[in-house]
Amino acid sequence: MKVYLYQNTREPYFWTKDELENIENGRKDFLEKNKIFTIRNVEFHLRKYVSEFMKYSVEENFDSDALNVLILNFEGDFNMFKHVFEFNKNKKFLFVIKTVENYSHVHERYHDEFINYVSNSENIKVIWDVSEIKYKNFYFEPKLHLQNYYNNNINFPADLFLYGKPIFDSQTDKKRIGIHFNKAHTLLRQKIINSTPFKNNIYLTINSDCLENINNNISTNYTSNVYENNFFSDKFPPTKYIDSFINLNIKSEMELVYETFTQNSSKLDYIKLNEKTIKHLYLGKPFVHSDPVSHKLLEVNGLFNYKSLFTPNLYEIYTKTDTKKLLNGEEIYWLDALIDNIVWLSEMDENEWTIRIKEANDVAKKNRDKIIELIFNTSLINYIKNYNEL
Repeated sequence: MKVYLYQNTREPYFWTKDELENIENGRKDFLEKNKIFTIRNVEFHLRKYVSEFMKYSVEENFDSDALNVLILNFEGDFNMFKHVFEFNKNKKFLFVIKTVENYSHVHERYHDEFINYVSNSENIKVIWDVSEIKYKNFYFEPKLHLQNYYNNNINFPADLFLYGKPIFDSQTDKKRIGIHFNKAHTLLRQKIINSTPFKNNIYLTINSDCLENINNNISTNYTSNVYENNFFSDKFPPTKYIDSFINLNIKSEMELVYETFTQNSSKLDYIKLNEKTIKHLYLGKPFVHSDPVSHKLLEVNGLFNYKSLFTPNLYEIYTKTDTKKLLNGEEIYWLDALIDNIVWLSEMDENEWTIRIKEANDVAKKNRDKIIELIFNTSLINYIKNYNEL
């Protein structure tokens, strides 16, 4: 089978790390100088492109004698997208949507049009990271979801967390619980800040550099030492992740993780975990989510929850949650149980804490091993081989 693969990196989507390294045989320039290679009876013709590839002539981009596989790691212009694929209706396509966050494959206002166009097409199929809603020609893959932040250094320094576990493990004098917010701009965040007792074993911080916090007089107990060269009004600058890793993330044994899209999304299409969870999965650090949908999404992605860090009450509330019901605009019905859970963990005697955090660390290792297996040793090549049967 012949495939024209538009991919700019060695990142393993349709091969494993070992498969590619065996083919390269020590030649790191292999993909540059030899653009045809075979893995599991699939003949790959590698065609690198820049993010503006759709601005090229539509006549010469794609091929009718092969499956055209595109790794989409940028936000595309929907009108150009439609123009290109209307011209190429006689050719077969498989997209891998690598972009992070929620609707980054096209601009938000074109999201529904993009979904409808692909769903109604006979020649386009998509692998993506959305699990809670099913559309024709769209296929959810946990590998893609948990790998999307890998090698995506513009948004997130994945290697820092993926390979930083020995630093985390060797850190001494950790607090029990870390709670770290960028902006204190949602009701749930504000109630956690106002309701959580500042005990010696809780490390709670708010980003002092965030303009929204400053303008609203939100106090903080942490000030970053990193001088940021670029202008950011509300986003978390990539360089601050290094500061966060050193001074926040490895300074506690477990984390209370606040996810964004699970609570604020207006559509099931946008419900997913982001770097707030994934960095702790990469790091192998136990955590409790601050909302029930995020908790359930771990299971959807084939991962395990940290049951030893939950009161029976909070665990029951979380496990009974329907992930198909949007939390956006809903009453925070789990808040009291969540606050009770934080207090319970902070006041627990040392012997019980030692037993429970050990159990949680065992789960964290299983999750981290699973993610490494997905990133490096799991291939999506069957989507190519079985394309016509999807």
